Amino acid sequence: MLCQDRIEPRPAWQPGQVTLGRNLLAALGRVTGDAVAVIEDDDWYGPTYLAELSKYLDEAPLVGEGLARYYNVRERGYIEHVNARHASLCSTMWRHEQITPRVINVIDNSREPFYDLAIWRTTDDFVLTLTGRDIIGIKGMPGRAGIGSGHNRGSCRNPDPDLTKLREWIGDDADFYESYRR
Repeated sequence: MLCQDRIEPRPAWQPGQVTLGRNLLAALGRVTGDAVAVIEDDDWYGPTYLAELSKYLDEAPLVGEGLARYYNVRERGYIEHVNARHASLCSTMWRHEQITPRVINVIDNSREPFYDLAIWRTTDDFVLTLTGRDIIGIKGMPGRAGIGSGHNRGSCRNPDPDLTKLREWIGDDADFYESYRR
């Protein structure tokens, strides 16, 4: 069963703050199920993403999709990464009891600027699928600018002025992004 609950930690974000760790800790403190999936509200997920990725939890306590793909809708460009040893946080799922304590430790103690890298280094028992391709990191949407790869201007350096690549990746869902231009 998919349970959704919106958590809005206070105080709200202010310019210059990095709130990812605080937000993750607030969310993890409310988990009651067996698994945790990190879903980011500005990314595109295929309709079977959660079901498909969760199947791998039978094989390992930490799973994710590697070879991250990002698309900047304002700049009309994309990039395909070669992360074949870890998944981006937005495409990571884990068994709650086994991995959540490690995630909390990473947030509390890691000096690594990217939690995803540090989390994936906590275990050798993981499945990283390089198939399915059911997530696209969407950048360039209105709202607060992020710091992750793909957020910075020019990092999605393969041009796609007519959305051909985005349509290849997500089909007719690309129509939603048509209004976001440079």
